[in-house]
Amino acid sequence: MMSKLPKYFILQVWEEINCNIEVENILSYFDGEDQFSMIQNVYNDAFPDEEIPENLRYNRKRRNQTKKRWAQAIIKDYNNQNAKASKDLTQEYQFLKNYKDTYGNVKFQQLFMKKTPEEIIAEKIEKLNEWSNDTHSCLSNYPYILNKATNQIAKAIISDVAIIIGDTLMKNYDGNIQDVVIEKPYSYVNHPIFAEGRGKLDLSVETIQQDMSEYRYNDYVPSSEYRLRTLVAQEYAEDKQVSLLDNTDEKIFIEVLKQRNELFATQRKVVVDIGQVVKNVFNSISIENYNLVKDRLKKMTYVKFNAHTKNKEIIFGLFETFKGDYGPDGWIAEITVNDEIYQEYLNNQTIRMYKDSIKRFGLPLSRSLIFALQKERFSSYSQNRSYEQIYSYNFFASIIRFKSGNKRENMKQLRASLEEMVNHGTGIKSFICEGDKFKIEYIPVTKYEVEDLLHTPSHVNKILGFETSGALINPSAL
Repeated sequence: MMSKLPKYFILQVWEEINCNIEVENILSYFDGEDQFSMIQNVYNDAFPDEEIPENLRYNRKRRNQTKKRWAQAIIKDYNNQNAKASKDLTQEYQFLKNYKDTYGNVKFQQLFMKKTPEEIIAEKIEKLNEWSNDTHSCLSNYPYILNKATNQIAKAIISDVAIIIGDTLMKNYDGNIQDVVIEKPYSYVNHPIFAEGRGKLDLSVETIQQDMSEYRYNDYVPSSEYRLRTLVAQEYAEDKQVSLLDNTDEKIFIEVLKQRNELFATQRKVVVDIGQVVKNVFNSISIENYNLVKDRLKKMTYVKFNAHTKNKEIIFGLFETFKGDYGPDGWIAEITVNDEIYQEYLNNQTIRMYKDSIKRFGLPLSRSLIFALQKERFSSYSQNRSYEQIYSYNFFASIIRFKSGNKRENMKQLRASLEEMVNHGTGIKSFICEGDKFKIEYIPVTKYEVEDLLHTPSHVNKILGFETSGALINPSAL
């Protein structure tokens, strides 16, 4: 299935093109196309499947072969002065020789800083060989590119653009175009199910029954208007100390959901390579981390949540089943995702962020909080509200599970997180803290964000062939 490139990614590629390709007015070689359509078309042709590294190697190999062929051809022509149709290097030599014969040695040396035409050409041949042997040099930066036919120039640019696309994708997103945008369902953007740090979950001694199963529970009550009850299956909790779901659990959860495909779309199942999850979460592979990931996946299967607000109650979980199996390629897990989470993906009830924006943050709190604030920002856009909004401390306490019960300390953490967002220009333009309230001014939503983060159908809908409902879009504002 061909991926539609996010506008954000295309702009990243376009910036690299402008930094690396020396041909002026690149788009003039592509009739009727802008940078978005040109880059999308090159991507479609150069990367027909998801094997990005292999396609990139193939395209780079072809470009290197063309560079060597072009360099060798003009050097051979120069060395064979009897050729019927002289090429670029020979023509330049003949020009230099005629200049020296016409104006003499002194003027020649003053203008070209060399004694003979042969010295100049020898230096150019050395640079040509360096260019042709450099696997990162652009084909379109061939010194005599403008002497080529228009269609040859266009093909050279296409060759370079294909490699810039692949290099950008590998460098920034490990070759996965789906990683440009990170997506989280409403349920765990709206509720503090992942804590900001490690800690034990103090569970009730007594059990309650729900869905024909016995659970022990923990209540998180940050205000009189909100309660989050965490339920842990008795069979899991009876023989171990259960810990809070933390940032590591959240990273694992995100890695699992990144593997959504047709099986998820039709059966709510995700098959994951545990080794790959370990590598992506910990940047290394060890037996300890393998076991940790398996244990965390199991824990997320035995935990569910009841969220109570003034007006409603919502019951949801993360995973419903976990089946681990060791095969020829290592540990593979088949996971069934909770139906509430599945329905949110299916109905486009997710909040999206550019991965690059998240990577800039040093504070774990910022990486969680930004999704809730992004939801508020998008609501201001879609409902045509002011980008300035006021929030009480209770708003933040109902979406972030603070490690400390000290309100003053939590307010300090919130200020630090919001300052980090402002400093990085991510979502928030400015904020003012007055008492226990925060006045936040959001950065206006751009047209590119509308297409990438709001208007684009969810990954599930793409798989099923659905069109986006566009419920979050205000067409008159586009």
